[in-house]
Amino acid sequence: MLPSTMNYLQYYSALENLVVKVSSMVITSGSSNVTVSIRFYIGNPTPYLGIRFVTLAYQALLPNGTDTLVIWVGAESSQHPSLISANSSLTLNEDFVMSGLRWQQYDQLSRVGNGILNWTIRGSLGLDTRDGELAHQFEIPFTTTHQ
Repeated sequence: MLPSTMNYLQYYSALENLVVKVSSMVITSGSSNVTVSIRFYIGNPTPYLGIRFVTLAYQALLPNGTDTLVIWVGAESSQHPSLISANSSLTLNEDFVMSGLRWQQYDQLSRVGNGILNWTIRGSLGLDTRDGELAHQFEIPFTTTHQ
Protein backbone atom coordinates (compact mmCIF):
# COMPACT_ATOMS: atom_id res chain seq x y z
CA MET A 1 0.00 0.00 0.00
CA LEU A 2 1.25 3.51 -0.79
CA PRO A 3 2.43 5.67 2.16
CA SER A 4 -0.12 8.38 1.28
CA THR A 5 -2.91 5.76 1.40
CA MET A 6 -1.67 4.48 4.76
CA ASN A 7 -1.65 8.03 6.11
CA TYR A 8 -5.18 8.61 4.75
CA LEU A 9 -6.43 5.51 6.59
CA GLN A 10 -5.11 6.88 9.93
CA TYR A 11 -7.12 10.14 9.71
CA TYR A 12 -10.16 9.18 11.81
CA SER A 13 -8.02 7.38 14.36
CA ALA A 14 -5.93 10.55 14.76
CA LEU A 15 -9.03 12.69 15.35
CA GLU A 16 -10.48 10.18 17.80
CA ASN A 17 -7.26 9.75 19.78
CA LEU A 18 -6.14 13.38 19.92
CA VAL A 19 -5.02 14.20 23.47
CA VAL A 20 -5.63 17.56 25.13
CA LYS A 21 -4.64 17.95 28.76
CA VAL A 22 -3.28 20.44 31.25
CA SER A 23 0.24 19.29 32.05
CA SER A 24 0.81 21.97 34.70
CA MET A 25 -0.86 24.91 36.36
CA VAL A 26 1.27 27.26 38.46
CA ILE A 27 -0.21 29.96 40.68
CA THR A 28 1.94 32.88 41.81
CA SER A 29 0.47 35.29 44.37
CA GLY A 30 1.23 38.99 44.55
CA SER A 31 0.04 41.50 47.14
CA SER A 32 -3.10 42.36 45.15
CA ASN A 33 -3.18 39.88 42.29
CA VAL A 34 -2.59 36.29 41.27
CA THR A 35 -0.88 35.06 38.11
CA VAL A 36 -1.99 31.69 36.75
CA SER A 37 0.22 29.89 34.22
CA ILE A 38 -1.37 26.97 32.41
CA ARG A 39 0.58 24.60 30.18
CA PHE A 40 -1.59 22.77 27.64
CA TYR A 41 -0.37 19.54 26.05
CA ILE A 42 -1.82 18.61 22.65
CA GLY A 43 -0.76 15.18 21.43
CA ASN A 44 -1.18 13.11 18.31
CA PRO A 45 -0.40 9.51 19.40
CA THR A 46 -0.96 8.13 15.90
CA PRO A 47 1.18 7.88 12.76
CA TYR A 48 -1.17 10.29 10.93
CA LEU A 49 0.45 13.38 9.46
CA GLY A 50 -1.85 16.26 8.55
CA ILE A 51 -3.50 17.80 11.64
CA ARG A 52 -2.65 21.44 12.26
CA PHE A 53 -3.32 23.52 15.37
CA VAL A 54 -5.12 26.80 14.60
CA THR A 55 -6.81 28.07 17.79
CA LEU A 56 -7.35 27.34 21.45
CA ALA A 57 -10.24 28.94 23.34
CA TYR A 58 -10.79 28.08 26.99
CA GLN A 59 -12.46 29.00 30.27
CA ALA A 60 -10.87 28.48 33.68
CA LEU A 61 -13.71 27.62 36.07
CA LEU A 62 -13.94 27.18 39.84
CA PRO A 63 -16.89 25.78 41.80
CA ASN A 64 -18.58 28.31 44.08
CA GLY A 65 -21.10 26.42 46.19
CA THR A 66 -23.81 25.27 43.78
CA ASP A 67 -22.62 27.60 41.00
CA THR A 68 -19.55 27.64 38.80
CA LEU A 69 -17.49 30.80 38.72
CA VAL A 70 -15.83 31.73 35.43
CA ILE A 71 -12.42 32.96 36.55
CA TRP A 72 -10.92 33.57 33.13
CA VAL A 73 -11.66 33.28 29.42
CA GLY A 74 -8.59 32.95 27.21
CA ALA A 75 -7.64 32.30 23.61
CA GLU A 76 -4.56 31.48 21.59
CA SER A 77 -4.27 31.42 17.84
CA SER A 78 -1.62 30.76 15.26
CA GLN A 79 -1.32 32.97 12.17
CA HIS A 80 0.20 29.96 10.41
CA PRO A 81 -1.30 26.64 11.53
CA SER A 82 1.23 24.54 13.45
CA LEU A 83 1.57 20.94 12.28
CA ILE A 84 1.10 18.33 15.01
CA SER A 85 3.41 15.71 13.55
CA ALA A 86 2.84 11.98 13.70
CA ASN A 87 3.39 10.51 17.18
CA SER A 88 4.26 13.93 18.60
CA SER A 89 2.89 16.77 20.67
CA LEU A 90 2.63 20.51 20.94
CA THR A 91 2.81 22.56 24.14
CA LEU A 92 0.99 25.87 24.62
CA ASN A 93 1.61 28.18 27.57
CA GLU A 94 -1.17 30.50 28.69
CA ASP A 95 -0.87 33.08 31.48
CA PHE A 96 -3.48 35.31 33.03
CA VAL A 97 -3.52 37.75 35.93
CA MET A 98 -6.46 38.13 38.30
CA SER A 99 -6.86 41.40 40.17
CA GLY A 100 -9.71 43.36 41.71
CA LEU A 101 -12.95 41.41 42.12
CA ARG A 102 -11.60 38.25 40.42
CA TRP A 103 -8.62 38.21 42.79
CA GLN A 104 -10.95 38.67 45.79
CA GLN A 105 -13.20 35.82 44.62
CA TYR A 106 -10.19 33.57 44.01
CA ASP A 107 -8.72 34.46 47.41
CA GLN A 108 -12.00 33.69 49.20
CA LEU A 109 -12.40 30.32 47.42
CA SER A 110 -8.78 29.48 48.22
CA ARG A 111 -9.28 30.25 51.92
CA VAL A 112 -12.52 28.24 52.08
CA GLY A 113 -10.79 25.27 50.42
CA ASN A 114 -7.67 25.54 52.62
CA GLY A 115 -5.62 26.35 49.52
CA ILE A 116 -6.97 23.41 47.49
CA LEU A 117 -8.87 24.42 44.36
CA ASN A 118 -10.61 22.04 41.96
CA TRP A 119 -10.51 23.79 38.60
CA THR A 120 -12.26 22.83 35.40
CA ILE A 121 -10.62 23.93 32.17
CA ARG A 122 -13.23 23.82 29.43
CA GLY A 123 -12.67 24.76 25.83
CA SER A 124 -12.27 24.08 22.17
CA LEU A 125 -9.26 23.35 20.01
CA GLY A 126 -9.52 24.56 16.40
CA LEU A 127 -7.83 22.16 13.99
CA ASP A 128 -7.07 22.50 10.30
CA THR A 129 -7.64 19.09 8.70
CA ARG A 130 -8.22 17.57 5.28
CA ASP A 131 -11.96 18.18 5.87
CA GLY A 132 -11.44 21.86 6.72
CA GLU A 133 -11.45 23.39 10.17
CA LEU A 134 -12.80 21.17 12.96
CA ALA A 135 -13.42 21.92 16.63
CA HIS A 136 -12.26 19.46 19.29
CA GLN A 137 -14.13 20.09 22.58
CA PHE A 138 -12.51 19.32 25.93
CA GLU A 139 -13.17 19.54 29.66
CA ILE A 140 -10.23 18.93 31.98
CA PRO A 141 -10.38 18.72 35.79
CA PHE A 142 -7.25 20.01 37.53
CA THR A 143 -6.47 20.48 41.24
CA THR A 144 -4.06 23.09 42.53
CA THR A 145 -2.76 23.63 46.04
CA HIS A 146 -1.70 26.99 47.37
CA GLN A 147 -0.24 27.63 50.79
